[in-house]
Amino acid sequence: MDINNLSNYQKYMQFLRDEAQLSFSNYQELHNWSVTQQSLFWESITQFFSIQFDKPYSSVVNEGVTW
Repeated sequence: MDINNLSNYQKYMQFLRDEAQLSFSNYQELHNWSVTQQSLFWESITQFFSIQFDKPYSSVVNEGVTW
């Protein structure tokens, strides 16, 4: 499958398989992972979108913070 023809969701799922050895059968599984493993999820988002920070960070998410 040509990556240029994939949706961003499909590209992200492929990224997770290739870079983090994570595989999800459907959106619900991905969603469950994203809310139970928030630090890993947001770290993967920063990598997937190649987000650059002004200075190094120790954590992408402050664990235990409630909204």
